[in-house]
Amino acid sequence: MSDGRLMHGAAARRASWPLRSLALAVLASCDLLSTEASRHAAPASDPTGGQWATWVLVNGAAVRPAPPPSPGSALAKQEVDEILALQNGIDAAGKSRIEQWDGLPSVLWTDVALERLAFYWPLLPDVRLATPVRSTRIMSLLHVAMYDAMVAAWDAKFAYRRVAPALADSRVQALVQLSDLPSYPSEHAAAAAAAALVLAYVFPLDDSSNFAAMAELQHLSTSRTTAQADTARYWASEAPSARWEVFMQDELRQRRFTPLRAARAQALASVSSYDALVACWDAKFFYWLERPITADPNIVTVFATPPFPSYPSGHSTQSAAMAEVFAELFPDSASAYHAKANAASVSRVLAGIHYRFDIMAGEQLGKKVGEAVVSRARSDGSSP
Repeated sequence: MSDGRLMHGAAARRASWPLRSLALAVLASCDLLSTEASRHAAPASDPTGGQWATWVLVNGAAVRPAPPPSPGSALAKQEVDEILALQNGIDAAGKSRIEQWDGLPSVLWTDVALERLAFYWPLLPDVRLATPVRSTRIMSLLHVAMYDAMVAAWDAKFAYRRVAPALADSRVQALVQLSDLPSYPSEHAAAAAAAALVLAYVFPLDDSSNFAAMAELQHLSTSRTTAQADTARYWASEAPSARWEVFMQDELRQRRFTPLRAARAQALASVSSYDALVACWDAKFFYWLERPITADPNIVTVFATPPFPSYPSGHSTQSAAMAEVFAELFPDSASAYHAKANAASVSRVLAGIHYRFDIMAGEQLGKKVGEAVVSRARSDGSSP
């Protein structure tokens, strides 16, 4: 295919990792590489590169790191011992990672950015990330950051002129092609740190627990348990507001509320549900994010996907709002109702009809609505 949706080989593997983990992987690989020169790089290239004009930094020397350990020092020996230990324990996966990251650092990280854009582009008209204007902005930020980081690295390289470990100690193996480019600091590590920070900023949904949500749904499509499917069906058997109205009915039948306080409790809960859904629908039709089944027709859902936008989740928004009100009205059962809200929220991911970030956004939105209703409740004159 030519639309950028399919990824192969090392590119696909890179796309499956959180951005910060990618940077850490590069740093670990650099220790094993024994030299940071690309097999395609010219020997001792651009010795005056540290003096080139930068975009953001005052100059390449502005962030020059402290000198490396002196040759023959105890710390230098410790570093060599660390490399030897890493090389002695290297396995096939480690060798594959070295090969994966042996290349022009800026090109490798541009691949990562292009893969992220390829994921988000089909989600249009979601306008948060992959519009034409945002795409070019992302690339400009990424390339400027990496360029300035590399200029700074070149400044330090030729200020300190540290020899690569494999040239300084015969026990160290060169696992990629060697050059006489100074070793300190690593240009791969400099580019990785700069790129990871920029990409984590421009792709906030990729970070940590939110990362590429689609993989979670693809996994569920082939591994969903009966219990997970039952949870999804339980919360989909009726409108979420109706399910919470039943919870309210049960509470009012068991507790000794006066008629007026029972009516107040029902009004507070219903209003929180209504306001939450109005706020949710405003967001849904502002972002117009397509459902998982549209982004990937191979996704297997527990039931039919509702015919309206994905982000944020209505179940998550309503249930989070209702849980705040129930916790206020029935404080002895607050934890139970927050647990119910969480179950309602997660059920939409288990069903395969929402991304993880849909439910997280819904929970945040619903909590704000619920807190606003609780604030009103505390000032309505009903307190003793």
